[in-house]
Amino acid sequence: MDTDDLTEMADRTIILANEATDVLKCELGVLCGRFETEDEFLAGVLEYLAKLAGAPEEYLDYWGLRDDAGVSAFAGKLDAVRRHPQAAVRIKGTERRRLACVGGCAAMTGWKPILPKEPS
Repeated sequence: MDTDDLTEMADRTIILANEATDVLKCELGVLCGRFETEDEFLAGVLEYLAKLAGAPEEYLDYWGLRDDAGVSAFAGKLDAVRRHPQAAVRIKGTERRRLACVGGCAAMTGWKPILPKEPS
């Protein structure tokens, strides 16, 4: 799958990854090419991010980013990145596409779509 084929919602995961590190953004973009569907991509991203969350120091050291990113700051940003695909996988692909369209229209009209609530 190409990143151009992702819905806005799934693509937002890659954009959010850039807030953690630009390397992570690139990795998720490349990861997209390993999957045939968006659902598979999101599941793969969640698996990869879970591995990183288990060893953020190793990841930062591998890429020489510990001094730039800081472990606790990176872990917090990584957690924020993980929440996005976790929410996206609960929404069917066709619905993700519709919400992206509605969300784009919302910018022009001021109307905000009602998104599913997080489970408690």
